Amino acid sequence: MSRIPTKIGKYQIQEKIAEGGMGAVFKGTHPTLEKPVVLKKLTFSSNEHLIERFRREAKIMMEFSNENIVRVYDHFKNASAYYIVQELVDGKSVDLILKKERYLRYDEAIYIFYNACKALDYAHRNQVVHRDIKPANILLSKTGEIKLVDFGIAQSEEEDDSLTKEGMALGTPSYMAPEQYDDSRNVTFKADIYSLGIMLYEMVTGKKPYPGKMTPETLFKIQKGKYTAVRKANPSLPRSINWFIRKSVQSNPKKRADSVALILKKLEKWYKNSDIEGIKEDLILLVNDKERRPAGSSKNRSIKKGILIPLSIIAILGIAGFTLYSLGYHYRTIYADSYGGFYLKQEIYSPEYYPDEYNFETSVFPDEEGRIGDSILSTFRYKASKEREDGSIIIESPRTFLPTGAYWIKTTTASRVYWQNIFIKPFNSRGFLIKPGALDILMLDLPSSTPEELKVSLNVRSRSDGADLNSKAAISVEINNSYIPIEELETPLITGRAYNFRISAEGYYPLTYDLGLKKHQDELHLETRLIPLEGFLRLKSTDSLKEDGLKVLINGQSTVPSGGIVSQMMNTSLLKNLKSLPLTPGVYELEFIKGKIRSSSEVTIISGEEKVLIIELKTENDKTREILVEE
Repeated sequence: MSRIPTKIGKYQIQEKIAEGGMGAVFKGTHPTLEKPVVLKKLTFSSNEHLIERFRREAKIMMEFSNENIVRVYDHFKNASAYYIVQELVDGKSVDLILKKERYLRYDEAIYIFYNACKALDYAHRNQVVHRDIKPANILLSKTGEIKLVDFGIAQSEEEDDSLTKEGMALGTPSYMAPEQYDDSRNVTFKADIYSLGIMLYEMVTGKKPYPGKMTPETLFKIQKGKYTAVRKANPSLPRSINWFIRKSVQSNPKKRADSVALILKKLEKWYKNSDIEGIKEDLILLVNDKERRPAGSSKNRSIKKGILIPLSIIAILGIAGFTLYSLGYHYRTIYADSYGGFYLKQEIYSPEYYPDEYNFETSVFPDEEGRIGDSILSTFRYKASKEREDGSIIIESPRTFLPTGAYWIKTTTASRVYWQNIFIKPFNSRGFLIKPGALDILMLDLPSSTPEELKVSLNVRSRSDGADLNSKAAISVEINNSYIPIEELETPLITGRAYNFRISAEGYYPLTYDLGLKKHQDELHLETRLIPLEGFLRLKSTDSLKEDGLKVLINGQSTVPSGGIVSQMMNTSLLKNLKSLPLTPGVYELEFIKGKIRSSSEVTIISGEEKVLIIELKTENDKTREILVEE
C-alpha cells in the first residue's frame, strides 16, 4: 500500500479518501481559508485527453458560484500528477443512499430534484451542459445541503469541444439520453433534462425506467421510450409526478421541457406548500444513518391542526355535495315522482381493439309516437375502462337522468351504430334513494372478432455497414419460456395477442421485440438492424512500447469507435499497454510511428476472434531504425 503524503503542494493532507486506476482522492486543509478540502489526483499524466478534461473541469467549476454546485478553489500540477482542490461535502451521494434505502419518500426525492434543477439551471444559463447527471454526482451533506459535482465531461458552448469526437458517446449509459449514445459532442441542455428525469424516476420507485444490462433490447426500448409508467411502478405516488417524468424522460428531445427553468417554475408551487424544514431534517437524519420521522409528520403539526381541521371539514362537505349531485340524489328524492335514469354497460371477453380504441358517443332522442324525434336531448362521450387480467374489458357510460317517458338511444363506436328504444320509469316506483336497479341498465350487443393468422415478414441488415443479412437471419418466437423458430411452430401465430420475437444471425447480437398485436392487425413487418459481435486487436512485443514513445494510428486516427453494443471512442494508446481493443469486424489500416520511422499493416478483425500483431523495434546505436510488424 502506497504511503499517504503529509503535504501536497501547499495543502496539508489528513487522509486518503479513495483510490482507483485513474487516480486518488485526499482530504486536506486549505492554507488560507483554514477549512477542509478535497484534492482529486489524476495519475494518467501521459494521456493528454484526460489531462485536458481534468483542466477543463477545474476551469469550468472555478468560474461557478452557486449554493448547489460544489466549489472548486484551485488546480495545479505537482511532480507528474495533476490536482483539483474542491469544497469538502461531508455526507453521502444519493447513489449510496439509494443502495441502502432502495427509494426515497416523494417529498424527499422532489426536494433533491428541486435542488439539482437549481444547480443545472445555473450551469445552463452559463452555457454549460453537464452530460453526466446521475445519483452518484448529487451529494447530500450532513447539514442538509445538496450539491452537484463532477463536471469532468461537461461541455461549454463557448469552447470548441475538440476532446469529444463526432459520434463519440460520453456519460453513464443508464442515465444517458438516446441522442447521447450517437453523438455526445452535439448534445444540448435537453440531455441533462432527460438524465434528471431518469434520476427522479429511480429515486421514487427504487428502479431505473430501463433496468438491466445495456443490451440491444434495452437500447431499443430507450430509443422508443418504452418503460413502465412511474405510478404503475409505485402506485402510492401523487399524480403530479407524471408531469415531471413526462417532460423529461422523452426519447425525442423536442418533447422534453424547453429548459430546466420551466421545471423549476412548476416546482415553485410545491416548494411553497411543503414543509421544507421538515423534509430537510429527514434528509439530515438519513445521511447521518439515523431513524427518520414517520412519513407525513411535521414539526408544526399542532399549530396547523386548528386551521386544517375546519378546512378539511369544508372540503369533505364540498366533495360530498358534488358527489351527491353527480349521483342524481336530487332527482332520486325531490323529483322521484317524475324522473328516472339509465346508463349503458357491457363486458367484452374478446375485444377486437385495445380499450383506448373503444371510443363511444351516445345521444338521446325523444320518442314521438313511435318514431325518432328530430331534436337531440343530450350527447355524451366516453371510453371503455382498462383491460382486466382475464383480457376482458368493461364499458360503462355516465349516469343520465331524464323525465319519465319513452326515448330513443343512439350509440356509435368504431364502424358500428346501435339504436335502442327505452321507457324511463320514475324513481319512486323502484324504491327510495340508492338501491340495486335504481337506474335502468342498457346492454350493448358488441360482437367479438375472431383472431386471424398472423403473417410475419423480415428485413435484416447490419448496423455497422448496412450489409444484407436476410439469407443468414432467423426469427423465432417465445413459447413457454423457449424460443422456437417460426417455421417449426405446430400452430400458426394469430392476431390479438402479445409475442416476444427474437431476430438472430451468426456473428451478431440477437435482438428481441416484445409486441402486442390487435385482432385486426394480421401483417407484421420487422425492419431490423443487428449489431455485430466485436473482434479484438492486441499487440505483442518484447519491447516496452509505452516507454519507447511509439505512436499507433488506426485508419489514420488516434481514437477509434469500439465494437459491441454500446460504442464509445477508445484511444489507440491502449494498444501500447498490450491490452485488447474491441473493434467492429472489418478491415483496418494500422500505422506505427516513432520519430521519422513508419510502418503500416492491414488487419482483418473477425467477430469473436482476437487478432495479435507482433511488434519488434529494430535499433542501432540506441536509435530505432525499423519497425517490424507480423501476425
